[in-house]
Amino acid sequence: MYLLCFLFSKVKFKIKQRNFWERQLLVKVKITGR
Repeated sequence: MYLLCFLFSKVKFKIKQRNFWERQLLVKVKITGR
């Protein structure tokens, strides 16, 4: 049970990180595209 919670939190963290990087890329594209 504990292991499952641990894996779930890791996956959530990775998703959050990826969303952050995608947002950073979008901001860069908007700045350079203007």
